[in-house]
Amino acid sequence: MSSLRWTKFDQLKELIKNVHINMTWKDCPIECATLFHSKFEKIIQKIILSNKDVIGKVEHVIQL
Repeated sequence: MSSLRWTKFDQLKELIKNVHINMTWKDCPIECATLFHSKFEKIIQKIILSNKDVIGKVEHVIQL
């Protein structure tokens, strides 16, 4: 499991710890959601919308 950890997540944990020693990532839902969203967008761009047809041909995309 440790090889799958995101470096950015570890950096976020350190940043939170520097702000307040008793805080964890669970106390910062907006920051965690933003990190997840950025990773998910990369997955969409690099895998789903690539020409590799991992899930078949993508005909329509709605991005928010």
